Amino acid sequence: RLTNPLNPKIINQVLTLGKGAKIKAMTPASDSAGLRARLDRGLAHHRAGRTLEAERLYRGILADAPLHPDALHYLGVVLHQRGDSAAAIGFLEKAAVPLGANPDFHANFGLALKNAGRAARAKDHFSRALALAPGHRGALEALGLALGEDGDWAAAAALFRRLAALDAGSADPGLAAHGSAGAHYLLGSALAELGQAEDAIAGLGEAIRLDPGFAEARFRLAAVLADGRRCDDAAAVLGPIFAANPKDLRALTTMADIRARAGDAAGREAWLARAR
Repeated sequence: RLTNPLNPKIINQVLTLGKGAKIKAMTPASDSAGLRARLDRGLAHHRAGRTLEAERLYRGILADAPLHPDALHYLGVVLHQRGDSAAAIGFLEKAAVPLGANPDFHANFGLALKNAGRAARAKDHFSRALALAPGHRGALEALGLALGEDGDWAAAAALFRRLAALDAGSADPGLAAHGSAGAHYLLGSALAELGQAEDAIAGLGEAIRLDPGFAEARFRLAAVLADGRRCDDAAAVLGPIFAANPKDLRALTTMADIRARAGDAAGREAWLARAR
């Protein structure tokens, strides 16, 4: 199954922490300056990865304002990041009505639901996020991955194609390169599942062109090429991985498989021997 490589430099992070202006629009008009300042501090900690400090501030806000929607939302995000999706859902449920028009909320709620095994409802929230913000990167990625897990690769590919086009048009050079590399990886992988080998090779090749160090894209491309009996091309794709680490176990066993597909039994055994 296609999964999201856990490298936020390459693949868009789906969890979203809105910028201050957006959050201000979501917070109740009755917010005091003190609550607003505490939320801002919590978000600053959260974005910096200091989730314990962020949680303390969010819980402090909820002690004074138990239905504060942003504190409920972002405390839910912290708990989901920690792996406690059941607790996260409890807080996110309470924010669902006041934050119903916030696409970040729906994307984050969908992730918590997905992690808790409630895939159908998760997809509904990803779809709501996209209805509110058709260019929401996190929702495009998350819904595409969920659809792929259901075997609906055509719908997944359509979403990943939108994601690739969105990132390629970004004015942020880092996002246009690394974010789009991840999108092309996902698109190429979905096309491979659909049996569209040439388009898959083009997509995965573009991911590697944008980020030559994207190892997962190299392994995926090598597999597609080997499936098409383009074994020499598949081996060449893995070259930079061996250059970085000649003892890379996954690359060694992949090369053994490539030689087997080429009908080279002796070559397969030689690569397996190197892997032992």
